[in-house]
Amino acid sequence: MPRDFWIINSDESNRVQNMGLTSPEFVEQLRSVVVSGHIRRNVSRAYVCGHEIFIKREHEIRFSDRLKSFIDGQGFTSLAAREVNILNQLKNLSPTWLAWGERHGRSWLVLDSIGPCESFFDFFTNDKNHTSRSYVLSQIAQGLAQIHSLGIYQSDLFAKHIFILPDRSIQFLDWQRARLSNSISFSMRKLCFQKLYQSIPTNLILPDEWNLFVKCYRDRLGLKFDIESFLNELKMNSTPRTQLRYAVMPSVDQELMRFEGESLCAIPDYYSELLSILDHLYQPRTSPETLPIQGQQFTLESSTYPFSMSRFFNRIQRKVWRSPHLKTARLLLHLERYGCLTNKLIAYGQQLTCLGGRSFVLSKPVSPVQPIEFSDPQIVPKLNAALARLHEIGIILNRQSFPFYLSHGKIAYDYRALTLYRKLTNRHIRRDQEWLKSMIEHHRTSFASNFWNPFKVN
Repeated sequence: MPRDFWIINSDESNRVQNMGLTSPEFVEQLRSVVVSGHIRRNVSRAYVCGHEIFIKREHEIRFSDRLKSFIDGQGFTSLAAREVNILNQLKNLSPTWLAWGERHGRSWLVLDSIGPCESFFDFFTNDKNHTSRSYVLSQIAQGLAQIHSLGIYQSDLFAKHIFILPDRSIQFLDWQRARLSNSISFSMRKLCFQKLYQSIPTNLILPDEWNLFVKCYRDRLGLKFDIESFLNELKMNSTPRTQLRYAVMPSVDQELMRFEGESLCAIPDYYSELLSILDHLYQPRTSPETLPIQGQQFTLESSTYPFSMSRFFNRIQRKVWRSPHLKTARLLLHLERYGCLTNKLIAYGQQLTCLGGRSFVLSKPVSPVQPIEFSDPQIVPKLNAALARLHEIGIILNRQSFPFYLSHGKIAYDYRALTLYRKLTNRHIRRDQEWLKSMIEHHRTSFASNFWNPFKVN
């Protein structure tokens, strides 16, 4: 199959044609709201002809992803192709795919909306009716049993990927890393349950409910194992993947939309004004500066990028290069999604030429800014809790400046002192904890009892 192609779901052909989803160029130009994302891919929501769709965009199809798909028996394919293969098997347990394709080393997968629904966390937090909770848990267990009976192993079975529809049916999302297997071994089943167990907050699901959940799963597949022993193993044997620390549901919805390709990604309220000064936003600056818009003060950072060998080799390998400002925007977006108080991302953009390029990021600073009162006896627990939250969502300290300050008595984060790092390990956690402890001791014993937020603009 050629690298540049576009495939439409034959069962949804008429609807796809009516919506105009017949090419990746059309999908790319849709005004879509980014709902989640990683460094190399994101998921956005768009409306076409009044119908809600979701677009999974893979900025860069890596050779390692294709190789892993080949090893898993799914061919030398992209993540989008892997997900389509799984969705074709699942039918009613997952969203319907409408179209997908690849072009210039990128991929797109268009998914139909599952409609009104509740997340796993919202349902079990709000619904206290025992009968209702038990029924939904049995539905999830039966759905998982059906998935395993089809020989599908979901390596990312987290609670945030489970949604409950109004009729109490279940939808499972995010199948890019799933794989097909001839049979699901007991160790694979246990690992699935282990990841699900660790991604659910303590006491959200009661012990009796866990017993019911495992029993429904066991009985549906006709398996024979002791439920109590199985649950004890889940509690005792923690998975070595520390990424599970941030397998939590975002706490804030964002409305960041892409306009003009990647030249401008902005909150819709500011789109028209920013588009009129787009060239000014891209002018290179040696340091951040203040930009007034609609009577508010924003922080603007921008740079140009000359020729470099890394950019040259990226171009040859048809890889998408990400500027430091796009990485900053990704970090701000991540912090905001998980409810961490920091600069609010307003807009960002990147324009690349054959060998050079330029980029910018626009954010709204936290106000008012107050110093850290190290003499306050409650400040140390607050700082430790703030650091633990960063680790939970996959962020570490770069240890170049102090990362915390105060705003209205709440801990705020200086994004310049943070790094989004998905492969978090216990070594990173210990290193950050030791550094924070030494900084607290230093400022408590020095004459400077206050530590101001280092973020300043000209």
